Amino acid sequence: MLLKKRPDNIEHKNELAVLDGLRGLAALYVLMHHARWQLSQPYLEYLKNKTQYSIIDKGLIYLTSGFRFGHEAVILFFIISGFVIHLKQARSSPKAAFTNFKTLNYLFKRILRIYPTLLLSFFVTWFLDVLLSNINHQPIPASDAYTFRTFFENLFLIPSGHIWGSNGPMWSLRHEWFFYLMYPLLLLLDTVKPALSIIVCLILFLSYTYNITIPLIDQAAYTLLIWWTGALLANAYANRQNNSLLRLCMLLTLPGFIVSVLIPYGPFHDLACGFLFVGMIAIILNNKLPPVNSLVNRFSFLGYFSYSIYILHFPMVLFLKGIIIRYNHQLPYHLWYVLGAGFIILPVIFILYLLVEKPFLRIKANLSTASG
Repeated sequence: MLLKKRPDNIEHKNELAVLDGLRGLAALYVLMHHARWQLSQPYLEYLKNKTQYSIIDKGLIYLTSGFRFGHEAVILFFIISGFVIHLKQARSSPKAAFTNFKTLNYLFKRILRIYPTLLLSFFVTWFLDVLLSNINHQPIPASDAYTFRTFFENLFLIPSGHIWGSNGPMWSLRHEWFFYLMYPLLLLLDTVKPALSIIVCLILFLSYTYNITIPLIDQAAYTLLIWWTGALLANAYANRQNNSLLRLCMLLTLPGFIVSVLIPYGPFHDLACGFLFVGMIAIILNNKLPPVNSLVNRFSFLGYFSYSIYILHFPMVLFLKGIIIRYNHQLPYHLWYVLGAGFIILPVIFILYLLVEKPFLRIKANLSTASG
C-alpha cells in the first residue's frame, strides 16, 4: 500500500514547531522583563536597602536578574520573523521565488495577522490608561499619547511615530510592518542577485549608524538588516543539503556573543545579537542539541499567542503598577508582584487571543490553503 504524503503545511508546522517554542519563550521573557522593571524597586534601591529584603527576596532579586535583556529578546523576534516570512520563497527555485510571489495576497494576509490584535491593543491601552488616571486622580502622563496624529501614526505603523498611550513595546511592531513592506523589494533583489538585498539593507544600516536620518523610517533603517539575516538563515535552511551554509550560520554564535558583550548597546550590538540568534536557531533547527529542542518544544503553546502577549502585556503591567502605588504608596521591597503578574496577565491575554486573534488566524490559514 502506498503511503500518502502529508500536506506541506502539516510538514512545515511539525518541522518548525520549535520556533513556536522560541517565540513563546521570548514573549514570556519580555513580559517578565517589564514586570521586573515596573513592579519592584530598582536594583540600586535594593543595594541601599538590603535589610528590608528577606533571604528569599534577596534570592529572587538575583534569580530574576537574568530578565534584564528585554531588548535582546526583541531582536530574537526579528530573526524568527525574517526566517518564517521568507522560508516558503526560499524553498522555491530562485526564478520561481519572485515570479510566484503574490504581493497583494501577501500583504492582505499580513494585515489579517497584524491588525485585529493591533486595534484591540489600541482599545486596551486607552481603557487601562484612562481607568488608572481616574483611580489615581492624575492626568495621563504624555500630552501626545492620544491625539489624532498619534492614532494615525500607529494605525499606519509609521516607525518614527509617537507611542500610543503607555504601550511602549509597540515600537517593534512598527519596525516589523516596515520589514513586511520592504520584503517584496528584497525578495526581487535576492532573486536577481542575493548580494543586492544585503547591500540595500547594509546601506540603510550604515545610514542610521552614521546619523543620516531617513524621514518616517528612523531606527527601522538599521533593524531591517537584522530582520533580513533571519531571511538569509531561511535560505541556508531551505538548501541544507549544502551543509556548508547552515554550518556557517552555526559558527556565527560565538563571534555574535563576543561582539554583543564588547559593544553593550547600539546598532552594532543589536546586529551582533542577531548573528548570535541566527547561530543558535541554526543549531536548534539542525537538532544538534536534542534536550534543548525538547525543552523549547514544551513552550510551543505560548508561541500560539505570543503576538498577543507582546502587544498587550505592557499596559497591563503599568496598570498593576499604578494600583500597587495607589494602595501601597511605593513599589514593594520584594518580587512577589513580579511573579504574580504573569499568573494574572497571561490568562487575560489568552482569553483576548481566543476572542480576537485566533478567529482571524483561521481565516488566514484558510486563505493559505486555498492559494496553495
